[in-house]
Formats: sequence, structure tokens, C-alpha cells
Amino acid sequence: MRPQSQKWELAEPLLRQHDLCLAISAFTAGSKVRMEPCNTKEPRQKWKPKGPSLQHMVSGLCLDSLPPAGPPAITLCRPQLASQVWEPQLIS
Repeated sequence: MRPQSQKWELAEPLLRQHDLCLAISAFTAGSKVRMEPCNTKEPRQKWKPKGPSLQHMVSGLCLDSLPPAGPPAITLCRPQLASQVWEPQLIS
């Protein structure tokens, strides 16, 4: 069963969903991510595309939808992993 997709907008450096942005809980591998009010000055909310992956700009780690410990987290960047491949779509 495929997980239900969510739509986020990458407005660098923020990954937005309405008024909330994706933030890491800590700057280390395995740290969970969560949605919180957007703040362009918050270093935990800074992201950029890295090939098919989304890389946290400060930690250098990538967003992983299926880390070994459960819910989405940041892990070492390995773009060959399907769990780190994100499908961008143009919004018109």
C-alpha cells in the first residue's frame, strides 16, 4: 500500500504547507521532522534540492520518508534510496 501523498511548496529555503514549514528537531542524523510556523530566520527550517533529494542546508542531511526508526527524519544523503527521492511538480 502506497502512503498518501502530501503537497509541499519549496520556496527556498522553506518547505511550506500553508502557513507551516518543515523543521528538523535537531541537527543530527535520525532527527525527526515536524511542521511548525514558518520562520525564514530559523535554521532548522532551511532546505534545498540536491538532485532528487531534499537536503537540510545546515546539517547537510537529507529528508528520508522511511528511516529505520519510524516517521520521516533526516539521514545521510543517499539519493539511490527510494525513500529519499521526492517528485517535484510545477504549480500553475
